[in-house]
Amino acid sequence: MNKKICLITVLLLVLSISIVALADDDTEGYRSIVDAYADGYDAGYADGKNRSEDRVPDIVFTQSDELQEVNPGEELELKVEIKNNSRFNAQELRISPQIEDNKVLVYERPLVYSSINFKGNQKATHVFKLRVSDDAKIGTYPVKFKFEYKNSYSQAFTREENVYFKVISEKTKPILNIANIRNSSNKLKAGDRFTVAFDINNIGGSEAFETEVKIDGFDDSKIMPIDSRDYVYVGTIERKENDDKSQKTVTFDLLISNDIETPNNTLSVTVNYKDYEDKEYSATKKIYITNVEIPKKDSGDKKEEEKKEDKPIYAKPKVIVSSYNYSSNTIVAGESFTFSFTCKNTSKDKSIRNIKITVSSTEGAFIITNGSNTFYIESMGKNSSISKSLCLKAKQDLLSNSYPISIEFDYEDYEGVEYTSRETLNVPVTEYSKLVINSASVSEGYVDAPTSLSFEYVNMGKATVSNLVATVKGDFEPVQESTYIGNLQAGTSDYYDIEVKPTKEGKNYGTLVLSFEDSSGRTIEVKRDVEATAISEEVYKDDPLEGLIIDEPEDENVVRFEAWQIVLAGIGTLLLSFIIVKTITKKIILKKFEDEI
Repeated sequence: MNKKICLITVLLLVLSISIVALADDDTEGYRSIVDAYADGYDAGYADGKNRSEDRVPDIVFTQSDELQEVNPGEELELKVEIKNNSRFNAQELRISPQIEDNKVLVYERPLVYSSINFKGNQKATHVFKLRVSDDAKIGTYPVKFKFEYKNSYSQAFTREENVYFKVISEKTKPILNIANIRNSSNKLKAGDRFTVAFDINNIGGSEAFETEVKIDGFDDSKIMPIDSRDYVYVGTIERKENDDKSQKTVTFDLLISNDIETPNNTLSVTVNYKDYEDKEYSATKKIYITNVEIPKKDSGDKKEEEKKEDKPIYAKPKVIVSSYNYSSNTIVAGESFTFSFTCKNTSKDKSIRNIKITVSSTEGAFIITNGSNTFYIESMGKNSSISKSLCLKAKQDLLSNSYPISIEFDYEDYEGVEYTSRETLNVPVTEYSKLVINSASVSEGYVDAPTSLSFEYVNMGKATVSNLVATVKGDFEPVQESTYIGNLQAGTSDYYDIEVKPTKEGKNYGTLVLSFEDSSGRTIEVKRDVEATAISEEVYKDDPLEGLIIDEPEDENVVRFEAWQIVLAGIGTLLLSFIIVKTITKKIILKKFEDEI
């Protein structure tokens, strides 16, 4: 009998447990999703795919929208803000800039940020100190950072991100110019000592090193340096600051020979110097020593002496180009410009007449587009000047360089003596640059959500396009303020994508802007209009579980139980089982008692 009671009790308990298990199984899907969300929900958790290799720390970094600006040769401090954008810890985090192939930055020492344990949702900031090279050009440049870390299961992960900075100036070459030439005396005669002084101006953008000055031309005159001092070492001449010229003054002590034969003499000054790359440069300037009083020669013929006294000796009239300029700040190959020059009769004693001026391009670099290359001037007075101009065009295929223009003067004095002189001037020309945007389109997307702006561009010029940067203006907001693309060789094309965000619903209009530098350093912009349609996208923020999709279809006939209902059902089942067992046991005991009576 006791065995029967035990068997019935066991059956009732099994029945109770089954009812509770069935109810509990009905909410298993719901609780698994809740538990998954609380534990860091990912797309594969509900399907059982959230294994150890799926638990990846999400290390991200941010940079200010305003690019850090730096000059060549200066130290660059890149501030990198990083965040673990997940709840999983990152072990052995290492961040290092990859600058081995970067010609703009100088590698000076190991630059690695290390963290033993970077916790979930943790933030950190680190500053990397680099140095910009002296010859860096103006433009926006990327620095690639390498992220290396492990998750809590020692699985290794690697990713790379770019941080951008902007070089806002160039350390251009030094340019030394000889100016303000002056003599210690305006009246010179044989046997006199005098000094010649002049200024050396650095009108370039960087220091001039190892500057040397030499004066020569003594072989063709009767002027010589005192104590053979024809050389001066100047050293370094600083670069200009705020458009001011940096200069040094050089002086030479000279002596006029007693047997000098001509009143007008020419010397030359040469300045040799180097830039910061040890590249050598040279500048030459002529110095005119005029109106030197010639000593009288002894002669036995008094009549000849009287004739010489009656007829004064005048210096040879000389015509020079005192100044020149052109209408454009930068002459580009293939473009026209106006070339103007001023010629001067340097003689203080003689006027000249029948002056013919011929302008020519000795290398055929410039073509006359309007008028003639020859000018006729009837006369020029003593120490007077006349200006002329003509329209020229630089040939289309010229490379960036300086090309000579020759100006020849033919004239005579009022005694019928004919003279000829020539001046050669150098005019700088920049290669022809032309960048064309063949096509540009924006993919349709959502308001304030990233979409792709794709464009194709081609370099149709003769020079390399340098430091090409892309950005967008208008209704589209660029995800990255500017995108550095790099250089593009002449005659080549390429294709590129940048991310933009439409800012309003419906039609969005914007302008793609590509900026680059030509061979002279000028910044040129090319634009192309773009448009696209954007729609609004609802973002659900109230319920974190709303929008989750469960693969198994719901059965409308299945009854869902709350947790408290399951607990009450279990308690009720146990209580019912207890009452039934007790009732059956009581009846069995009463029956046994009656049988015994």
